[in-house]
Amino acid sequence: MYGEHWGGGAGLWPLHLFCLVTIGLLIWGAISWWNHRERRLDSFLAGMRREEPDSTSGLDAMEVLRQRYARGEIDAITFEQMRERLEGSDRSHA
Repeated sequence: MYGEHWGGGAGLWPLHLFCLVTIGLLIWGAISWWNHRERRLDSFLAGMRREEPDSTSGLDAMEVLRQRYARGEIDAITFEQMRERLEGSDRSHA
């Protein structure tokens, strides 16, 4: 008597299965979203922590220029223009 009334009978197992699958997918989606959010936050924070070269870092301006060109931050034309300016300013200070 109580088995059919409280359990819904044998005919409702597809509904129960559907509910379990839906709950599982929602949990999986929440975990995936959280992990993706964490990766984006870690990437953002890593970019914020990247030290910008300055005069106290021990790198000279030419080395910084070479590194920026190697990383693809500037193109070849910009690299050459900046290199010529740096070489010109080194001669004027010497």
